[in-house]
Amino acid sequence: MTSPKQSNLSLYLLIGWWCLIWILSSIPSADFPQMEIFSWDKLAHFGIYFVLGCLLNLRMKQKGYSLGKRTLIYVLVLITALLDELHQKFIPGRNVCVYDFLANASGLLGAWIVGLFNHGKRAES
Repeated sequence: MTSPKQSNLSLYLLIGWWCLIWILSSIPSADFPQMEIFSWDKLAHFGIYFVLGCLLNLRMKQKGYSLGKRTLIYVLVLITALLDELHQKFIPGRNVCVYDFLANASGLLGAWIVGLFNHGKRAES
């Protein structure tokens, strides 16, 4: 069983990482890099959202969420990843890039798959 301190730490890490993603994506960029489908930028997008998903997995495992609830939460997080990309339209020097969103979604998908193996199948609660 997880102690309340560990449970709270996972929540704080999750919220902190999520906030960091939004803060960094809100910083204006004078010289935005050229859009490439495969680049270090896309790897960074994948990695940032993979870490977010892993932190989410940790929290959901501690809470004992069912597969259905975990999947719904991942869908909601995917929507926030889309909103994060869309809000960059209003940030000077930034733009909306479907490839960035696909990299974000791939990172979340990868973490979701890791979470499936890590959590195992649980009965709906």
